[in-house]
Amino acid sequence: MNTSFTKPKNSKAAEIVRQVLLSKFFPFVTMAVVILCYYLSLDIVTICYLGIAGILILLFLDDVSPIVTVMLFMNVIISWKNSPASGRGESDYFFRPEILAPLIIIVTLLIASLVYRLVITCVRKKFKLDPVFFGLCVFSVALLLNGAGNKNYTFFNLLYAVILALLFLGLFAVLKDNVTADRRSYERICYSFVAFGLLLIIELAVLYATKDAIFAGGTIDRNQIVFGWGVYTTYGALLTMCIPAAFYLAYAKKFGFVYTLISVIMLVALIFSCCRQAMVCAAVIYPVCTVMLLVKGNDKIANLCIFAASLIGVIVVTGLFQDKVIDFFKTIYSNIVVNGELYGSGRMELWRQAIRDFKSFPLFGRGFYNIKPDTDFSYTPIPMDMAHNTILEMMSACGIIGLLGYALHRVQTFICFFKNPTTERSFIALIVASLLINSLLDNHILNIIPTMVYSLLIAVLVKGQSKNASR
Repeated sequence: MNTSFTKPKNSKAAEIVRQVLLSKFFPFVTMAVVILCYYLSLDIVTICYLGIAGILILLFLDDVSPIVTVMLFMNVIISWKNSPASGRGESDYFFRPEILAPLIIIVTLLIASLVYRLVITCVRKKFKLDPVFFGLCVFSVALLLNGAGNKNYTFFNLLYAVILALLFLGLFAVLKDNVTADRRSYERICYSFVAFGLLLIIELAVLYATKDAIFAGGTIDRNQIVFGWGVYTTYGALLTMCIPAAFYLAYAKKFGFVYTLISVIMLVALIFSCCRQAMVCAAVIYPVCTVMLLVKGNDKIANLCIFAASLIGVIVVTGLFQDKVIDFFKTIYSNIVVNGELYGSGRMELWRQAIRDFKSFPLFGRGFYNIKPDTDFSYTPIPMDMAHNTILEMMSACGIIGLLGYALHRVQTFICFFKNPTTERSFIALIVASLLINSLLDNHILNIIPTMVYSLLIAVLVKGQSKNASR
């Protein structure tokens, strides 16, 4: 199989494909394609574009890190018109035969390419075992055991656990020996996040410019901040992950202050997304990135001027529109405390329920799905309860076994990073930290596409743990 594919892989056409996919322009071309298709409601074009790009990356590149571009933009492929979600387009677009057929073909070919890449890696004896891989094996077993012993156990428990195991362990196994951890790879990854962040900024700006209902009642109604692919909470988490990438390019590139300015724009967009957990995350991540940039980066004077100008701008705007600024934050944080009790948009009750589930099913948990015999499937076809906190979710759904499996994986990733804590790896780790912090207030890390991105970033960190990796 390896020999038969050598000739096309070494052809001139393949070399052109490699140059395109490895180019820093690839993420920005992808951004243009995806945003154009979003507003033209050509979702299948986006899917085919991303699918074909992913297949070519897996078949032709030695370093498959550019696949992060495909993973990121998969988050935003669903346009408003074609969204099947309740309250949005409620369309049957993705169930039409002419759409479903190419979708199935693309997904099948993409999965086949992943399997092919894993087989080739093993045939070439490039596959290496490491502690993080074994830790993920333990974690995956814990996921598969979710809900064991619960009388309401259902096939969905196993199905969802298999999907998660394939994303955490299977995808990591494919990627860990097929990515490089040098400066060029870090830059390609960060260009992808910056391009993705720019798309998010554009879509939010268009939403604000075209949807009058956002300003109903004299303040911003965050419930109106909804896209075909998700709501403001998803938006905030995704944009937060892009901030460390902008800072890395500000640190690494000539005229990096341009990316510093982009990071400021990202922060402003994040605030106007009205996502509270993203604001909390940014309050941690942004200052850390700022300190790292000012200590390690170039263009210190230009960067200081940008931060100073931004701070002055905040002070001026707050002074001129004090009442509106106060009302804005009052509205956003209005239901943190209700009737004297901590409420937090119902999260406190979710967390209490997770603890009750843990007490009832301490060993293997309640399971990801707890479908009772009297469930009305006409309204909720797959009733999945999420604790909106990764640790409590593990306790609730997978019990002590799941919590220990996740804790093992988390400890191993910390050890992996501190084996070689370079500035480059630190910015990648901050992208991961952004996802994990947001996931303490939501369930992003257990959503399919963010988990794919997470697995790739962990693979890059593992590959870079050797002090010789970036040379």
